Amino acid sequence: MNDFSDEDLERALFALDLEQPPADLRGSILAATVYRAPVIFKQWELVLLGATLAVIAWIAFAIVTGGLPSLAGNIQDGVQTIGKALSNTVTLSWIAAGGAVAVWLSLWANPAQLVSRKIARR
Repeated sequence: MNDFSDEDLERALFALDLEQPPADLRGSILAATVYRAPVIFKQWELVLLGATLAVIAWIAFAIVTGGLPSLAGNIQDGVQTIGKALSNTVTLSWIAAGGAVAVWLSLWANPAQLVSRKIARR
């Protein structure tokens, strides 16, 4: 089959005309791996922060536009109003869709994490 000796293969490999690596290759690899800045927030913390800010913005918008006037005046009425709103299937569908989009975008923003999860499963 292959009648090449190791010396023949080494000569063939060293005879290849290869490009030289960039001068800063080692430094850029180290900067991206070993010397990388630590992550300030974990991904689940960012998702939780985004969801919290979305709920706060939704409640503030409802108060400002007068959609939930009882929320500003009476906490009990506000809780009942929110309970009625959350018992509506359309509202729950929109909340589920928004949550799914938030999770999808969070995962999409870091595709390396998805790849590492797939590799870890193998």
